[in-house]
Amino acid sequence: MAKVQTAGVLGRAVTLAWLAGAPILSAQAPGNLDPGVRVERLLAPGEVHVFAVPLLSGQFVRVIVEQNHLDVAVRSLSPEGVVLGEVDNSADRNDPLSLSLVAECEGIRLVEIRLRSRMSVAGRYTLSAETPRAATEDDD
Repeated sequence: MAKVQTAGVLGRAVTLAWLAGAPILSAQAPGNLDPGVRVERLLAPGEVHVFAVPLLSGQFVRVIVEQNHLDVAVRSLSPEGVVLGEVDNSADRNDPLSLSLVAECEGIRLVEIRLRSRMSVAGRYTLSAETPRAATEDDD
């Protein structure tokens, strides 16, 4: 399994968020998101929570975020800090968000969670990842 390089990757993720105009009050060093383990965290306006998902080339994993009435946005980033995808559901904050990751090459994918607005209220979310498997043509 690949090792997580926290300083450089987190720095790129925070820099990208800042360049996109998002205020960064607090960004944590990425922790690994282990398959099948549910992580519950408190998220406040301006905070960015980052999780590392190590994948082998050709692997697929689905990440699920239960918003619990929060207004969150979830992004996936490449090992180089390039945004690969983003999902949010401002229409229904009770529905879980699902983000699919397909690794074209071996490495760490980052999952970044933040509130969509500085005006959003703090609250708890739950994050989990399915067990990685070989990607198929139907995976997006």
